[in-house]
Amino acid sequence: MASDHDHEPKSTCPSCGYRVDRGRCPECGETVPLYTRPPERMSRATRNRLVIQFILGLATGVAAWKMSSAGGEPWDNEPGRYLITSALAGMISAAIHPRYFWAAAVWCYLGQTIAMWLDLTPGDPVILPPYCSSALFGLPPILVGAALSYAVRNFIARPTDD
Repeated sequence: MASDHDHEPKSTCPSCGYRVDRGRCPECGETVPLYTRPPERMSRATRNRLVIQFILGLATGVAAWKMSSAGGEPWDNEPGRYLITSALAGMISAAIHPRYFWAAAVWCYLGQTIAMWLDLTPGDPVILPPYCSSALFGLPPILVGAALSYAVRNFIARPTDD
């Protein structure tokens, strides 16, 4: 027979996170519905890795654009070099936290777009808006590189049968 002190509350207050059954929260007084999930909080280590991934993604995106563009769009000059540098930028920035590989791709794309806007001269003809052309030509290799980093990490961290 279970005693009263073994009771585990079924809900969590959405305002303060206090574990309580439904009704009024004794901490803040808010009404608590039945079976609410506690708010998921990101750990400090995850947050720090995402900040590093953000900075590294911007830097590698700018570097990929600058290394592969020689006075114009990189897909016009040497598309092979641009594809490789973009994929490497995605791999490097996703290696910090491979679980969020999609965020690494967004940061690299943002870095390339910033570099593109910095290189844009006012008199040049524009066929596509720069952010569209960067997304069309730059995002796929970045995503491939970031996903490859995620796959390699999962392959290395996979448990063995031994």
